[in-house]
Parts: sequence; C-alpha cells; structure tokens
Amino acid sequence: MKSVLISLRGARVDAKLTIREVAEKLDVNESTVANWETGKTTISAKHLSMLSDLYGRKMDDFLLPKYSS
Repeated sequence: MKSVLISLRGARVDAKLTIREVAEKLDVNESTVANWETGKTTISAKHLSMLSDLYGRKMDDFLLPKYSS
C-alpha cells in the first residue's frame, strides 16, 4: 500500500494533539512547533523522528513545508 503524504499540522490534528501538548512531549516551545508546521524554521531529524513516534506515522509520510527564510 502506498503512503499518503500529510502535513505536520494534519498529522498533529489526526493524532488529536494540540500544539501545546506536542511542545510539552518534545520539550520545546509552542512557537517552535508552530514554526515547523508553517515552514518558518526547519525541523531536525531527531525531532521529526520523535513526531513520527508521537503521531504514529512513518517519517516518509510527512510533507514538510518549504523553509522560507
């Protein structure tokens, strides 16, 4: 079965988590999570792996926003 790409925000919403809950579980600021979701900052491989576990998805499932400086 082929994977369907999903945005970081979409995966978070599907997991029924708020930005605050994700930030607490990853020990980062809420603004950090929001910035990853909007592409204001890039997400590290470590944090992407943690999100993958938290959201119950493969890392390859995520459609990451283009980083905009």
